[in-house]
Amino acid sequence: MRVVLAVLLAFSGVLARDNSKTMKQSVPLENQTSLKVRITFGAGSLIISRAPENVLFKGELKYNRHEPRVDYSDFNNTAVIEITTPDFNKKDSEDKNITISGLDELKQNVWHLYFTDRIPMELTIETGASDNELHLGGLQLTKLKLSCGASETYVNFSKENPVELESFKIEAGVSKLTIDNMLNAHFNRFRFNGGMGDYNFYLDGKLHDTARLDMHTGIASTKLVIAPDIPFQAQVDHAFLSSVDIEDAEEEDDVYTSLNFDRGEPYLKIFAETGIGSFKIERGH
Repeated sequence: MRVVLAVLLAFSGVLARDNSKTMKQSVPLENQTSLKVRITFGAGSLIISRAPENVLFKGELKYNRHEPRVDYSDFNNTAVIEITTPDFNKKDSEDKNITISGLDELKQNVWHLYFTDRIPMELTIETGASDNELHLGGLQLTKLKLSCGASETYVNFSKENPVELESFKIEAGVSKLTIDNMLNAHFNRFRFNGGMGDYNFYLDGKLHDTARLDMHTGIASTKLVIAPDIPFQAQVDHAFLSSVDIEDAEEEDDVYTSLNFDRGEPYLKIFAETGIGSFKIERGH
């Protein structure tokens, strides 16, 4: 039986000087054993981090015209949370069909979302014209899918994921993306599709086993910064007008192997396909 616990979501809407309102909601951590979260965010700033102890979810959602919708349900101790901007469509946002009355309105749409690090979690995020900060360190992520429109997104795995991230996918449009401490995500395969943008991946942290990265970009600048002690092998398929720069590696037939590579040890296995733009691997310091 599916039980909707709307009564647990405490709502308050307060009119502020900037004509925005704030919705505050909270769900306690009780008998839930896993968590599934889906977020669709239209425009503004999205900030995600860990919740306080004994809190499954906490949200402070500031908005102007489009009141967010938060739905919570519990099925066999699996909590499901859906947080949406009504009538949001990422393609419409990219095509600028959503009416935004200047930067002031973007500043009046700010979501602060907090999730527990005590139980396994699946997280799906879709954003439009937004500025995103995703502080995911320490969360027990088993699935992460991120789809960004015209956005600037910063992701940080400041603490190691205590479970294996079984599915890790990111799609980015006309955007800037930076991921810090990426190996702390504890993934065995990462899939990335980027259009036109600036993409930076800082691959430090703990490498548990050989991990594969599949990266496809269009008109983009893509940079991987790999910790000095992490071996890698990269196969790069690039357009005639693109540039490829790989540090600390030997090249043969567009396959670049790091000087400290040992097939018997865990390493990063990288497959990259890039259009007009640049692809770079450098060592961190």
